[in-house]
Amino acid sequence: MSFLPKEAVTLTGGCYCEAIRYTIRVPIWENRPPVPGALDTPISATETVQTRIPIIDIDHCNNCRKTSGALVQCWFICPVGWIEWDILSKESPGEIFHLSTIEAVGPSSDNLTSPSTFVTRFNASDRGTRTFCSRCGTTLTYISHQRIGTPEAIVDVTVGSLDRQSLNLAKPDRHAWWTYGVDWIQNLLTKGDGGFLLKHANSDMSKTIEA
Repeated sequence: MSFLPKEAVTLTGGCYCEAIRYTIRVPIWENRPPVPGALDTPISATETVQTRIPIIDIDHCNNCRKTSGALVQCWFICPVGWIEWDILSKESPGEIFHLSTIEAVGPSSDNLTSPSTFVTRFNASDRGTRTFCSRCGTTLTYISHQRIGTPEAIVDVTVGSLDRQSLNLAKPDRHAWWTYGVDWIQNLLTKGDGGFLLKHANSDMSKTIEA
């Protein structure tokens, strides 16, 4: 991700009700793995940099749109080992489990006994596992089954679940699954609203924010 600071950075986030919390530790630029075969990432009209993990993309695929209930999903994509999870016990109030990504949000397995938490898993296909909080409904992750158990295992974390301070740093660097997108959403994201959509500070539609 070319827009993050090149120094090591720690990002935090979780679900709305805070039953599920996570910490992402991004290493310095030199220790972020390059993405094999990827085009360089533009950082201005004239500059590009090598594309390295993490990737932050705006996802236009139908599955992610439907499961999130949003116009598009935005993902922070990184190795599973970068993230640690602190998750409230469902059965013992006040008890918090400190878990790895695979333990917390990985696919269900007969060989893995997961503690009882508010993490709920959903397999939209046999290719990956999605998770959300069963108490407040926040969509949290997608993890591909393809590289589970290997050093290349990655997880997608919803950018919208980041805490505000971390969200300020997590700027997307690309669109993904563009050919599955909806025309007016794509136009809104790439060309703007044309300057004529009303902007209200809150739910009061009698006033607008001056440009």
